[in-house]
Formats: sequence, C-alpha cells, structure tokens
Amino acid sequence: LDLNNRMVDMVDEGIDIALRVGRIADSSLIVRKLKLIDFVVCARPAYWDQRGLPAHPDDLADHDALTYSLLGSQAEWRFEIDGQIQSVPVRSRMDATDAGPLVGLALHGLGAVCLPRPMVQQHLDSGALVATLHDYSPRDVWLYAAYTQRRHNSAALKALVAFLEAKWREE
Repeated sequence: LDLNNRMVDMVDEGIDIALRVGRIADSSLIVRKLKLIDFVVCARPAYWDQRGLPAHPDDLADHDALTYSLLGSQAEWRFEIDGQIQSVPVRSRMDATDAGPLVGLALHGLGAVCLPRPMVQQHLDSGALVATLHDYSPRDVWLYAAYTQRRHNSAALKALVAFLEAKWREE
C-alpha cells in the first residue's frame, strides 16, 4: 500500500491499481468511476464574519486560501461558472501537498479551504465550518480506480474493483 499524492507511472512502479480524485489524462489506463465527489469551499463562521461570505468565486481574491497542490502548481481553485470549468486564482496563505492538515488550519480560522465534502462533512454538520459557493462546484469530479490493461485479468484486481464499486454504490 503506497499512500501519496503524486502521479505515478503505474507500469514502471509496479502499481496494480490507483485510486484518484479528479480527471484522468492517461488514455492508456482503464478507468472505473466509483463516486462523484462534491468539492466545498468552507471556513469557520468567525472567518466569514470578519472577511465576508463570498457570493461568487471571483470574490475569493479578498480571502486567505489554504491550498492543496502538488509541487510547482499555481494556487487556484476550479469552479463551474456559466457551464464552463474555470480556474480561479486564490491567495494562498499556506499550501500543502496533502489536504489533511488544511482542515485543522481552517478550524483554527486561518483561511478558507476547498476540499472534497467527505473530508469536511463532520465539521459542516457540527457548524464548526460553514460552506459557500456550492452552486459553482464542478459536477464532473470523480473518485476513480485506474489500472493498466495488463493487470486487468487478475482475479484479485477484479474482486477489489467490484468491492469498491459496490461499496460506493451503497452510499
């Protein structure tokens, strides 16, 4: 089990299956969509009270963002505006290569985060974080399983993919 957020060469690194959130660019992989992922922009209520609740993604220019990115990428969040996916630049107060620590920083009022809803749902339910801009969340981001053609015939791989599909179909 290799947990990381970098794009891997599955053949060269001997990876049987990759679970990813986002869009996949490698057309040589077999991709199975598992679950539609809703992204949410959220922050502590006190942060929104002090800085103002954004009504449009462009309003984020006046906010501190806690960003998740791979090394070298620009600080931007993707939104669906007028039916088109657009990247909106944000001012990153802190950038991390793993999204987990950003939740804690948002809970301490250090800025807003844009993360998959499952990562922050318990904090939204408790009121510790408040979401905004839901109408602009991209509607085409999936959790998917990707694997190579040569690994496709493995009984273990087929069983794992079937299990994952069943698991997220139930939710």
